[in-house]
Amino acid sequence: MASGTDPFKSITGGAAKKAGRINFIAGAAGIIASLILDNPTALALAAGFVVGSIDILWLLHIARQGLHIESQKSARSVVIGYYLRFGATVAAFAILISKRIISPWPLIVGFTLALFSVIGVMIYAAREEMFKDA
Repeated sequence: MASGTDPFKSITGGAAKKAGRINFIAGAAGIIASLILDNPTALALAAGFVVGSIDILWLLHIARQGLHIESQKSARSVVIGYYLRFGATVAAFAILISKRIISPWPLIVGFTLALFSVIGVMIYAAREEMFKDA
């Protein structure tokens, strides 16, 4: 960007990235706690939360990267990054479920909670930005 501003950060105020990092730390703490307490449901929920946090942070990175390169390279970079991220997420789920390491339903719930929490933060940040300019 010529002006040195990051349009992605101006939209989200960096809140989504912070929320994703906090989610990752919370999920990791949940995994440790569930291992200590020997609770497989909590472990699956926390693992899903961690996978979801990594997934959304990776997606935000792909989007930010796509904004900083020329349009032809950007489209290819975003598509490749998206499919790599999707494939890695599917592979993580497949390994955890097929090896019977983790129950699928709490894993999916944890994943969904991580995504929705970051989306909620992004909506809140965009709303705050919108009313700040008004």
